[in-house]
Amino acid sequence: MKRILSIITAFAMLIGIASLAVFAENEKTVETSFNVTYNPSMVIATTRLTGREVSKMLKYSVTSLKGTDFYGEDQGWFVYVTMDGSSAYTSLGYFEEDRFRSLADSDEYLTADREYYYGFNIENAGDCLWDVDNLPTVTVNGEPADVRWRNQNPYGDLDVFVKAPLNETGHAAAAVTVTPETTVVQRGTQKQFAAEVLGTTNEVSWSVFGNSSSATAISDGGLLTVAADETAETLTIKTYSRVSPAFAQATVTLIDEEVRIDSVSLDFTNAVTPRGSSVYIEATVTGTDIHDLDWELTGENIDSPTCIIPYSDQGARLDVSDNQEETLLTVTARSVADPTKYASAKITVTAANKIPASLNIEYDAAQVNLTTAMTGMQATNALRAALITTHGTDYATGDPWFVYSNATPEDGDYTSLVYFKEGEYYTSLYISGDPLTLDKQYYFWFNVENGNGWEWDPDNLPTVTVNGKPADIVRWRSHNYSGDLDVFIKVDVAPAGSVAKGDFDGDGKISVSDALSALRIAARLVEETPDAIAIGDIDGSGHIEVNDALAILRVAAKLAPPSSL
Repeated sequence: MKRILSIITAFAMLIGIASLAVFAENEKTVETSFNVTYNPSMVIATTRLTGREVSKMLKYSVTSLKGTDFYGEDQGWFVYVTMDGSSAYTSLGYFEEDRFRSLADSDEYLTADREYYYGFNIENAGDCLWDVDNLPTVTVNGEPADVRWRNQNPYGDLDVFVKAPLNETGHAAAAVTVTPETTVVQRGTQKQFAAEVLGTTNEVSWSVFGNSSSATAISDGGLLTVAADETAETLTIKTYSRVSPAFAQATVTLIDEEVRIDSVSLDFTNAVTPRGSSVYIEATVTGTDIHDLDWELTGENIDSPTCIIPYSDQGARLDVSDNQEETLLTVTARSVADPTKYASAKITVTAANKIPASLNIEYDAAQVNLTTAMTGMQATNALRAALITTHGTDYATGDPWFVYSNATPEDGDYTSLVYFKEGEYYTSLYISGDPLTLDKQYYFWFNVENGNGWEWDPDNLPTVTVNGKPADIVRWRSHNYSGDLDVFIKVDVAPAGSVAKGDFDGDGKISVSDALSALRIAARLVEETPDAIAIGDIDGSGHIEVNDALAILRVAAKLAPPSSL
């Protein structure tokens, strides 16, 4: 049976090695120069707009062939853009002490006394990697850009910046929304539409498509008139910004009978929820068999990521931002067929529970003895497997915090072996196949997140220990209620073939059998050799004695950390 298991294990290892070999063979280097493009007519920086608004305009304006999403392995790179406005990728910002301060989530208006930049986040695509010794030459709309590594390794992103001068006379519109987006209209009646523009002017034009009657038309103010003899089943209403290509459209379903909605109700009228949580709401519509709803969220000081999202014909989910101020929100479900019929619910947003001022990360150090025979990938896998903290490796309901650890290196760059190359920038080795060296100071990096219903105190960075000892570096990734913590602890690398203190059998772990080996030598049942003394003399007395065996036994019983040896 053991032989069969050995064969299976060896076969699995061969498959893994073969996969890595194929990956290495297919690796390509991203080209040494490329050009990011965006449409200047769709984005301007002006004191009439907030940082959030300009950042959204920038996201919508990216027009590079390799922009806004992943386009295939042959492209080599792409601009990472998120359209929800909640991310600091591809945004307006400014530099403070040489650090870029993104304004992607800022509702403050721009000021004339600050120099602003558009920031683009560039990632490598597919199996194409960066050449770390040759930073690419990047232009934006053909002009030279300021290019910086986020993490200087073959997989690390690039941050690209270009100046964004204030333009107080120009106009731009990044997006247009129309209300209602879907509606039902009786033939021979009218329906009012409204448009909202993200930009510096609300000037729009209106058009109707799909109509059979010339009497069916929409006015400059968005009032739709449907002719009594209109034979179309549906109409499309489009509204265009007059200063950019941005537009929006609505769908109109036409019926002959009068629309009759009797009532709209919700499954609750009042609720209390902490920020950073979600609330599910179900509606019931009675009357004409047209149950489509428009959902609306209102209240004071609504953080942009706080939003209402329909998930079914009559259901919606309220997502409350991690940084939402304590406030009273109102969710309204309004009938599309008859907007006079609606129902509302009040949701009180409270602060979440504060995470304790101190926390301790635990891992089994005996499982992660680093030597020059190991690669960064192997060290990272060993670290993730060794996490034993109560709050470790995954989210558990009720836990105030947890260490975010991916199961395999391919799942992401969280909790890994790293080293610092330039100042505060570190290089993660989570998928590195290169062996470790003796000339670098390595760290174990732990990414710590807040659990559901819990939040950090941004004014008081918690005290963090790892295996009971103060961490070497603790810092916010983003200084807010939900911002992750980056925790680093120094680790040493031993030459290949060396044996750790207390590890008599050389299996990389401190176990009871190691303690028994020391005890036999202390009892003079086994010869005390120089090699044994190098391993088992814990207190430095020059001999292996009972107290050395007890010290090893404490580590094996998890009563003391391996570092105590």
